Amino acid sequence: MRSLLALALMMVVAVVGCTAPSIGEYPSADRKAPKRSQKATDVDAEDDEDDEGDDTPGKGSTSSAATGPTTPAETGQALTIASTGGGQGDVTCNGGPCTATFAAGSTVTLAAAPKPGSFFSGWTGGGCTGSGPCSFTVGGAAPSAKFETFTGDWVGTYQNNRPNGGCNFQNSGNVTQAIGGAPGAYTAAVTAMNGLEIRNLNGCGLVDSRTGTAPAQSATIDGDTVTGVWNVQVAGIGGTLPFPFTAKLTGNKLTGTWTCPNCTGGFELTKQ
Repeated sequence: MRSLLALALMMVVAVVGCTAPSIGEYPSADRKAPKRSQKATDVDAEDDEDDEGDDTPGKGSTSSAATGPTTPAETGQALTIASTGGGQGDVTCNGGPCTATFAAGSTVTLAAAPKPGSFFSGWTGGGCTGSGPCSFTVGGAAPSAKFETFTGDWVGTYQNNRPNGGCNFQNSGNVTQAIGGAPGAYTAAVTAMNGLEIRNLNGCGLVDSRTGTAPAQSATIDGDTVTGVWNVQVAGIGGTLPFPFTAKLTGNKLTGTWTCPNCTGGFELTKQ
């Protein structure tokens, strides 16, 4: 009986001695993570290296770098400026070719450059007027440029006051000038002219108003300046009456003044 009691006591002591203390009862030096096998450690190291060198989507990349919105390339358009009329010339955009690209809404300065033998008579449409440079807003309806030739008929009115034989002649009416030839060899003629006065030199009374014409004479065209002379033959009167002139071209209008001594007045002709 004593032997059984002693054996029971020894078993109780053994059980009590094997009971594990709580985690808080371990000294800090004893809190160690369980050892891992060398093989598992090597595999983790390889995975880390792969993650650091590969950010390809779908391969477990954890990169948080974000790309901002991209700026689209600037869009624009080339300008097509139509040319009308019988002449020839070019149009520049901001001093260069209109085939360049211009952003919608931007302002482009258009300028016309006629070729020899032609002149620029003006813009049509696109908010452009006159014959000078035009500021055009890209995106709207483009204007057209009209180029014309110097040769052909110029029709308008004239006034020529001049003294002669003690009388003052006040010629005025309609006139048609015909310019012919080519650059460097132009001619000017009058194919129709009315309002040429005939006066009685005795008292200067008006006798009649006649028509006249002038044969082709050499004329000079330098840029927008035309110089020449109309040697008018008055109907029913012998001899000629000279009308030397210099004229300035603006658009399709030729505005001239007389260069004869004591002459006043001038003319304005429009290209037909």
